[in-house]
Amino acid sequence: MKGNAGSISNIGQVLGRRVREERRRIGLTQERLAERAGLSTNYIAHLERGSRGASLSTIETLCQIFDVTFASMFVATPVDARPLPEDAKRLALRLRGLEPHARRLVEQVAETVSRWRPSRRSRSRR
Repeated sequence: MKGNAGSISNIGQVLGRRVREERRRIGLTQERLAERAGLSTNYIAHLERGSRGASLSTIETLCQIFDVTFASMFVATPVDARPLPEDAKRLALRLRGLEPHARRLVEQVAETVSRWRPSRRSRSRR
């Protein structure tokens, strides 16, 4: 039993973290999210902290607001996950249209460039 209670609590924490991440991603305050979802701001704050649970219908409403799948609300994301910068998004769009072999070549080039360090000689010329 004790193990189950811990996993249920963990689910609440994951859900709370995801609600906060998604709310911030779309640029809403807790107050604005509460208005859109028909909930109290206090409830949203408790939900984000993982100290309150949510009904299935509440989670569905939040998923509609966030435009995400129901299942994605229960998948923990890394704490340091950040949205991709615009240049990375543009690169990802270009990569989508490439054949697998070409994508592997681009990946190898990116790996090589990321490991490159200018020599002391070229750094001193700057």
